[in-house]
Amino acid sequence: MTTPPDGPTSDPAADPASSGPRSKEEIEADIEATRVQLGQTVDALSHRLDVKSRLKEQAQQRRAQAMHQVQQTTDRVRRQPAVPAAVAAGVLLLTTVLVLRGRRKRRPRRRRG
Repeated sequence: MTTPPDGPTSDPAADPASSGPRSKEEIEADIEATRVQLGQTVDALSHRLDVKSRLKEQAQQRRAQAMHQVQQTTDRVRRQPAVPAAVAAGVLLLTTVLVLRGRRKRRPRRRRG
């Protein structure tokens, strides 16, 4: 693993801007920056390894997307009520025709004799 260019270096001689020994405050600042960076890395790894919470997050995101789509569809239907009403009327008409045809086919024809 390499140290990012803007991050602290572990070897003061490797830093060309360094002009000799570093002060106590500089070393403590480097240590604090390293601690913060390490804490962020540990948090990121913990999050990646916590599958249960990641699945919950994904489920919440998908639920929110679905609710958004439902809201958009509801708004569209409210703005154009004739379209769903026409579709419902067509489905009702088609169902009625199919039911009536089915009844005719099932009735035995009576023969006059």
